[in-house]
Amino acid sequence: MKLTRLEIRSFRNFKHLDVQLDGSAVVVGENRVGKSNLLYALRLIFDPTLPDSARQLTLADFWDGVGTPGATDKILISVEIRDFETDLDVLRVLTDFRLDTDASIVRLCYEFRPLANLMGAPTSDDDYEFICYGGESETKTFGHDVRRRIVMDLLPALRDAEGDLSNWRRSPMRPLVEAAFGSVDRADLEAIKEAIETATEELTNFAAVDELQQDLRGLFLELSGAKQDIKPSLGFGATDIDRVYRNVKLLIDDGKRTISDASLGSSNIVFLALKALELKRQIAENKRDHTLFAIEEPEAHLHP
Repeated sequence: MKLTRLEIRSFRNFKHLDVQLDGSAVVVGENRVGKSNLLYALRLIFDPTLPDSARQLTLADFWDGVGTPGATDKILISVEIRDFETDLDVLRVLTDFRLDTDASIVRLCYEFRPLANLMGAPTSDDDYEFICYGGESETKTFGHDVRRRIVMDLLPALRDAEGDLSNWRRSPMRPLVEAAFGSVDRADLEAIKEAIETATEELTNFAAVDELQQDLRGLFLELSGAKQDIKPSLGFGATDIDRVYRNVKLLIDDGKRTISDASLGSSNIVFLALKALELKRQIAENKRDHTLFAIEEPEAHLHP
């Protein structure tokens, strides 16, 4: 499936945007032209991590040209989707939202508007509601049931891909490695643990290395005290069998160098490749049916 049309009316700095899309898209513009607002508009429809409290917009979210919103003023965001028929899982999720006039097109809409039973003109945020619906009828509402299957993932700016790749908690490699090692027999992990212990022992057989390790331990103990002593040591990796897979490092040039030696551009591409593999894995494990992957890179214009 792919987004083929995006329409935004009266939302923040958009009076009316109606753009045709075809697969991947790159949005480029100066500061304050609405790049982030465009992504947020898509999140209102697709992002499952966005709570309904955030989908409940405010009067401040109306385009400034509206002035004081009246009874007929509303914020509208809609997308059209094509090429979904060949994926039966996606078809199952979206089939109820086809257009009556063209069944090859799905339309999903978000509206922020005055309450249906409101008497008179709206005067405050409390006088508004939002609704998400598909097709050509407001009765065809949708919510998390669609967003958990057709998911938008927004990746913040890649400011430190190298650092993220090196940090186990933040690395996009983590879920992939954990999943891969989840099927490894514990006896095989024990063998890896023993190999690491042997290599570490050989490392500390060098007098200078062992002296450095002992100096480090002694100074740490002196600074921290016995109760806080974590017994630092040198080695090729942790040997806790339940954490041994964390020793896996991302290497480049056929294993000759680590990712820290890669260029910024190469690190970014590796990061995105790992993220894409994780998203594909989630589809393979039936955790979602399709991903709309967005990257917000506000400083991209600074780099050739």
